Amino acid sequence: MPAFPLAGTWMDPIPNERKSLMKRLTTILAALSMAAVAGPLKVGANVDLGLSHPLVGSDLKGVDGSVGFSASIGPVVEYAVTPLVGVQAGVSYAFQTWSVKSTEYDYDPTTGDETSSKVTSDFTQHNLEFSIGPNFHINDKINAGLGYRWTMPLAGTVDQGGESSDIQWAGDKSSDSKVDLMSTHSIYLQGGYEVIPHLTVGLDVVIGLTGWDPKINDDGKIDGAESSSKNISSNRYALNVRYDFL
Repeated sequence: MPAFPLAGTWMDPIPNERKSLMKRLTTILAALSMAAVAGPLKVGANVDLGLSHPLVGSDLKGVDGSVGFSASIGPVVEYAVTPLVGVQAGVSYAFQTWSVKSTEYDYDPTTGDETSSKVTSDFTQHNLEFSIGPNFHINDKINAGLGYRWTMPLAGTVDQGGESSDIQWAGDKSSDSKVDLMSTHSIYLQGGYEVIPHLTVGLDVVIGLTGWDPKINDDGKIDGAESSSKNISSNRYALNVRYDFL
């Protein structure tokens, strides 16, 4: 299968639902940036680099997750409710890799006994993320925050046993040959220290609240996914760097 182009190229136009969502988010951030000149608002950029850790539900027998790489970048705004408490929101592009191993069952034709082996599925994902939550300024240098994060798969690939399949958002439904992944919900915890004026370095932990239930065929390969309590969710642990322009 040919390499999967990033969403938004001339070969893979972004669906109308995603275009509308991105337009609304961009409009909100632009309005907040303009308001920063007249109000207690910070406007900056966030960069995360770290590890992506898939967590497999206990009801999914014979499926194991492996740690991968994660990175994200995007604008962030923070409104100061009080000198010690602010509300921050941001939109980011996130890239992550991770793997799961599922069990393939077969029968030995000579003995009739059931046999099993592991099939590895290597995921490469491009996501759109939106975050919002309070940020607490403990003193002039230290802050800590928590909040809600929503993640929508934009594009990517799944490599399984030498075969490659494309990833699409499950709400797209533009192709039955692609692997559908659900939008997911998570909470984030972060803390930071302002090393120099406007530059804060800290840690960012993302804990998945929902995930997706893989549809595994008889060959032990993932055909798609649906929302379920028997899911694979994603945790992330990252170094966070934030620079405030305003």
